[in-house]
Order: sequence, then C-alpha cells, then structure tokens
Amino acid sequence: MQLLYDINRSIKAYPPITGKGIKSSQREEGSLEDLVLVDENDFSLQPRIKKLEDTQYGLVNDFTRFGVDYTKEPMIVERRPDGNLELISGFGRHSALTRMGVTKYFYEVVEFDSPYDKIVWKRKFNCGEDHRKKGTPNGLDTYKKGLVELKRTSSFNFRSDTACRLAIQEMADGTLSDEDVEVVLKRFRKSNTKEESVEGYTQADANKKAKELGYPTCGYVKDSSNPAWDRIGFVRHDGDFSSKIQDILKLYVEQNQTKVEIVGFIQNPIHDRIANQRKNYMKKFDATVKWMEEHLKEEFHNVVEFQGFLPQILTADPNQNGLSRERALVDKFGKHIK
Repeated sequence: MQLLYDINRSIKAYPPITGKGIKSSQREEGSLEDLVLVDENDFSLQPRIKKLEDTQYGLVNDFTRFGVDYTKEPMIVERRPDGNLELISGFGRHSALTRMGVTKYFYEVVEFDSPYDKIVWKRKFNCGEDHRKKGTPNGLDTYKKGLVELKRTSSFNFRSDTACRLAIQEMADGTLSDEDVEVVLKRFRKSNTKEESVEGYTQADANKKAKELGYPTCGYVKDSSNPAWDRIGFVRHDGDFSSKIQDILKLYVEQNQTKVEIVGFIQNPIHDRIANQRKNYMKKFDATVKWMEEHLKEEFHNVVEFQGFLPQILTADPNQNGLSRERALVDKFGKHIK
C-alpha cells in the first residue's frame, strides 16, 4: 500500500528539531523495513514500557481516514556509524504503517551530542501525544528504564540522587511532579544502590553477568557458542523459586535429567547487611527444596543445584592487588566458589 505524503509540507508544518544535545540533519523518506528496531541482543529499542497493540488500531484508523497529520512530530531516526538508521521515536506509527502494508515513509534524521543526550531525548520525544491524540505518553517505568540505560554511560553518576532527579526531569521535559520523580527514583534504587561499595543488578544486568561467568540464565541453552551450552539454569533475586518449579521439572525431563542450576543475586544490596541478605535468600531456597522433597516423587528430589551468588562487593581486596573482593560466584559468606 502507498500512503501519500509531502515532506516539504511536513517541514513547514513542523520545523526541524533543535535543542540541547540534539541537532537535525535532514528530513527524508526511506524504507520502513530497513529501520533498526532491536539491539544486538534482539531486544526492542522501544523506550516506553507499553504494548504497541493498544495504539496500533487507532493510528491505522487515523491514517486511513485523515492521512498524515503534519502538525505532529515526525518519526525520528539516528544514522549509526555503520550507515543504518535506528528508530528513536515513532514505534507506534512504524507498527501501524507496517500493519497497513506501507513500505516507505518519511522521518527526521537527527544527531546526538552524547549517549546521555540520546537516552534523554528518546524519552523526551514521547512526553506528549505523537499522532492525533492516539499516542501513548511515557509511564513512570519508562523513566526508570531510562535511568538504567544512563547507568551504563560513563558520564552519568547513577549513585547521586541529585543527578538521577535531574535526569528524570530532563527525560520528562519538566512535566513530572516532585512526587512522581521520587516514585521513579525509588523504583530505580530498588535494584541500583547508591552505595559505592556494592553492585546492584537489574534482572537483565544479572543475566548478563552470569552469562559472562559461564552460567545458564533463562532455561535451556541451545546456542553451542555459549559457554553454558547444553545446560539448564536461571538467575534469581529471590531464593523462593516455587513459581519456577513447573518450568524446572519440564526442562529436567526434556533434557534427560540434566540438573537445573540456580545463580542468586541480591536485588537491593546493602554492604553492612549483604551477608544476612544472602543467608535469608538461602533460607528461602532451602525451604523450597524441602517442599519439593516432601511433595514430589523421589526422582525429582535432586533436580536443582545452587551454584552461588553473583559478585556484588566492590571493596578492594588487599591480598589481590586491590582487585574487588568479589570477582566470581561466592557463597553466602562471600567466599569464592571454585
């Protein structure tokens, strides 16, 4: 299907985007199919925490009945070093247009001054409504996700509450109340401690760390290039794995009674309490194992095997030339597991 549009009319109705940390290079048309929508791990680059299906049908209806609304912000893309165009804003429209069978459309090509600016602007673009009031504004978890992404940049001090509050308001373009800013910060701090002596993990970060250490993270590992190939395992922030028992038993049977490995981590670690936090984790783990032994057939009594905790203590070890005290999996006492 071909959708009629006029790029020059678009530019007159909605001038090129300018602002702190961003500059527009040109507005052009191109193939929707060629836009980059996922990262190297095949995760969506969509900045918002929402389902696109909720807005697709409204957008399809608007495009069909009214055509292009030139007064609304255009789709935004960034030209990557490899020459490909990455979609920054307009995921709902991209999905709706694709559903309609549209193959070519126009977008604004922009450049960012830094990774920090890119992450901020990806949220700022979505602060309002993106097309005939059918757009979905950011939810609070979208800003939390933004902080998680900012944490991975070298220029952002995620341990500073002041820096986090400033970043939240920048992403929200000043539209959030002080109360909402504190809600976002509290949610972020749940797995991203401001203590400099410990490392906090989101679930995604914990999975990545466990994979680096050679452990399975999300069930059975089919990829032969993965160090954990042909193994089964999960990474858990809660010692109570009862919600996973059904999945665990299914995988155990399917993979010829291969034991299921569990790697643990503390979601909100506190340096002076992490030993107790790990002990409480193991109490829940042991209680779940005991439940399995009491309620399941004997053949399923030794299905799971706890491998250890991810390294989270960052204080230097004087016996290891100043390296972090924890560098591999440790037991509940913080001792490295060989």
